[in-house]
Amino acid sequence: MNKLLSNILIERNVISEQGIKEIVSHIENSSEISDLSVFDPEKTNKSSKEPKWRTDKNIRNTQTVPIEPIYSGLKELLFHSVKNIVNQFYGINVLDGELPQLLIYKPGGHYRPHVDGEALWNSPDGPIFKKSVDRDLSMIFFLNDGGKDFEGGDLIFPECGIRIRPEKGMLVCFTSNHYFLHGVEPVTKGTRYSIVTWLTVQGFASLEKQNEKLSKKYNIKVEN
Repeated sequence: MNKLLSNILIERNVISEQGIKEIVSHIENSSEISDLSVFDPEKTNKSSKEPKWRTDKNIRNTQTVPIEPIYSGLKELLFHSVKNIVNQFYGINVLDGELPQLLIYKPGGHYRPHVDGEALWNSPDGPIFKKSVDRDLSMIFFLNDGGKDFEGGDLIFPECGIRIRPEKGMLVCFTSNHYFLHGVEPVTKGTRYSIVTWLTVQGFASLEKQNEKLSKKYNIKVEN
């Protein structure tokens, strides 16, 4: 587990040129474009069960398109990447993953530094990080080149002092907890394309199990 907490996986040329062309063509020709939301910790803390989400372009200005027409190809890409790259690199067994999202960052598009799978929870002892959704690992595939196809849009890990310039076909993977606060810098020219998904890992406590542990510790019912 120590390797998971201290290493960012970076693998180049994971997607073939033809595969990238097909995905980008689908994105550019899609007529169904929608804004993506962000996790709302304040509303979630007030809720008894489900995580709450909201659209806020000051935090995240990112669009997406439906994946259904190319889902079979994306599924094959994810299966190959998890089996032959992610599991091997970290020495783990990935159990499952969310449906991937196709991301579009146009000029002005950005995502402020955030955590994918945890949020601050107001425990009786004060705020602590706990799971907000069942995400153990975050996976990003870049579909075009920063500095060539678009300007800006670097993937940053501000607390780690790490900056990654997107490269076409590159895979980046890291844990979805607060150790890897990350964001996307504003795109200033062109359009940045990527794929993102989140994985659950064998041996990692689920949201349900974590809530059960906290409920027992504090003698209260924890559900969100």
